[in-house]
Amino acid sequence: MSQNRFEEGREVLIVTEDKKIFKVKLKKDGLFSSHQGVVSHNEIIGKESGTSFFTSIGKKITVFTPTLFDHIMSMPRISAIVYPKDIAMILVWADIFPGARVVEGGSGSGSLLSAIIRAVGESGEVFTYDVRKDMQKMAKKNVKRFFGKIPQNVHFISKNLYEGIEQQEVDRILLDVTEPWRVVPHATEVLVSDGIILAYTPTIIQAEKFHKELSRWGYYFIETFETIFRPWTIQDLSVRPNQRIIGHTAFLTLGRKGKDTGSEKIQENPYN
Repeated sequence: MSQNRFEEGREVLIVTEDKKIFKVKLKKDGLFSSHQGVVSHNEIIGKESGTSFFTSIGKKITVFTPTLFDHIMSMPRISAIVYPKDIAMILVWADIFPGARVVEGGSGSGSLLSAIIRAVGESGEVFTYDVRKDMQKMAKKNVKRFFGKIPQNVHFISKNLYEGIEQQEVDRILLDVTEPWRVVPHATEVLVSDGIILAYTPTIIQAEKFHKELSRWGYYFIETFETIFRPWTIQDLSVRPNQRIIGHTAFLTLGRKGKDTGSEKIQENPYN
């Protein structure tokens, strides 16, 4: 996806003089029409992101390429999504790097998936599992909406992750499934030494079970935390935290595999 120049068929953000924001899909001979006047899509297509234009009544509009945040917050969805505040933590705490082989459990509507794809780059590989075909259909739609196409290094797999992971030599496993502890035995078989597994769980009961299972299998650097997003208003003499704070969305629990992880005999999984 070109981040610098606008392409036909892609979405853009249009900011009017009075700071109203519109999301528009560009098409040949299309028109952007608002209370601030009219601008032809043809005039916008091919120009650089951040370019300003004047409407039919002389009002200025400025056009931008949507960021990943804009894409996630406005994407069509048929399920709850992983929100940007958690995605940001996941990418750093799970250390998603260019060239990584990543397995995602739970394609959902594609919010986390979109971030993983961009983080691993063209040299990486992403395998996203989901048992629901409608979920994967929506995830594909949203990935294509952001990248313009489904990248060749992204593989959609219709399979229950609790039954096993097909790939070998996996660098990272990211889970947004109801019972992530059931994936730990399979993950231990396919993760590389030094690989990281992380689960996104809405309740502390899920997080606790996953945390204990990682410990039982001998993972290292196990931790559980949540993130809270608190924006501030800074306008004239008013400097204060916003009244609306995005608090709990989910717990993040992760662990790191060592060469000896899983080598000792363990008891039967009590959660199965």
